[in-house]
Amino acid sequence: MKIETDFNRFGVNQYGSNRYSDRRKAARERWRKSERGKKWTQEYMREYRSRPEVKARYHEYYIKNKMNWGRIKKAKDEN
Repeated sequence: MKIETDFNRFGVNQYGSNRYSDRRKAARERWRKSERGKKWTQEYMREYRSRPEVKARYHEYYIKNKMNWGRIKKAKDEN
């Protein structure tokens, strides 16, 4: 119990982060689930996916996995 009081005295919880971090996390989650938060996220992700470097990263991921799709299908058909 003494450890908790020492941490709280310094404004830090026992995990080393700010005492308000849990409340902030809950507030961010509430905002993200609100209508405004959902709309903002959609608009941001739409803009994010249109960036050239992100398109290149997605394309590279697609190409790497495309090579494995045939193998996975064959393995499923064999079993």
